[in-house]
Amino acid sequence: MPAEPAIPSTKPYLVRAIHEWCCDNGFTPYLAVVVDGGTRVPIEFVRDGQIVLNVSSDATNRLRLGNDYIEFQARFGGVARDISVPIG
Repeated sequence: MPAEPAIPSTKPYLVRAIHEWCCDNGFTPYLAVVVDGGTRVPIEFVRDGQIVLNVSSDATNRLRLGNDYIEFQARFGGVARDISVPIG
């Protein structure tokens, strides 16, 4: 019996929709992230294994809300840092 095809996750679509809704309505979109080995964030800003990131257009550069990762550049303490957060 052939395997059933995997159903794609709705998470990246929901993240993009909520981000767009926040921006369209004047709200600041934030991501609460559990940091693990696949997450690239400034570790000195991680508290209790988590970090909250402002993902507004004013706070990010080159924001990409992809299907597998959310990637952007942001300033932490005046220093530009590359951020990568897995969607899963």
